[in-house]
Amino acid sequence: MLCMADLVRTCHAAIHFSLLRVALETVTRMLCRGCGDTLEDANCYLTQVGAKVYRSNCCRPCKRAQMATIRQLRKLHTRPPVGASCECCARINKLQLDHEHEGAREFHGWLCKSCNIGIGHLGDSAEGVAQAVAYLAWQNSEN
Repeated sequence: MLCMADLVRTCHAAIHFSLLRVALETVTRMLCRGCGDTLEDANCYLTQVGAKVYRSNCCRPCKRAQMATIRQLRKLHTRPPVGASCECCARINKLQLDHEHEGAREFHGWLCKSCNIGIGHLGDSAEGVAQAVAYLAWQNSEN
């Protein structure tokens, strides 16, 4: 027979587990990075690699619009010839189309993968790059 203290502990554990499950569902729910809608299997692209299935971070309509923009930019700005260098670092490498992700989605240039990803991770802005330069200068002065 359960005593009152055991019954209270069991109820608290059940309530705690229920709240934890709801919080976990809220945290694991993915939202489209374009429009903010909840991503579900029906409205996003799924990619299978081995036994794992990955869900894209954009819903189907946003992904289609993004790809249409990239196709249009590629028509307007032809790929440079093989052996052309990156407009940022001047390395000769396979080049990628760099474009604005928000607003007018304008063409920026042809960059190598490293520069394109690096600049993107710094927020695609001069302020982000300036903060990184300031950080590196501070690190060098400390050493």
